Amino acid sequence: MRYITTCDWVIHLASQAYGVARCSKAHADTLLLNSQINAIVVEAVVRNGIQGLLAVSSSCVYADDAPDVMSEDLGFHGEPEQANWGYGWAKRMLEVAVNAAIKDRLCEGVIVRPVNIYGANYGWFGEDSHVIPSLVKRLFD
Repeated sequence: MRYITTCDWVIHLASQAYGVARCSKAHADTLLLNSQINAIVVEAVVRNGIQGLLAVSSSCVYADDAPDVMSEDLGFHGEPEQANWGYGWAKRMLEVAVNAAIKDRLCEGVIVRPVNIYGANYGWFGEDSHVIPSLVKRLFD
């Protein structure tokens, strides 16, 4: 918590996303680890009097049967997608925590739900693989 002290806003991108193959077999681990990460970040923002928090959620909060075109409020209808159930619940709880801090006027906040993001360290194949890097890799094979 001591590292988040001299800024106006925190952008919370930290999570352990794994890949769908692994996530679908490790719901408890995924939920617990990501919930701990989220709690630490939100608590650090609040305790250190940081003005605001931009929290990155996930499209995994939506149910499997959500329509292709959806409104944000559908992120709390039904269960999160089954393949990423633990991850989806952790992200839903992040949103709840941020909204609670906003409601209590402990900080300002913004929540975004990007879809299929990836970074340089994502695995291209196997259990940790994600959609976009897998597709890019297939194009070059």
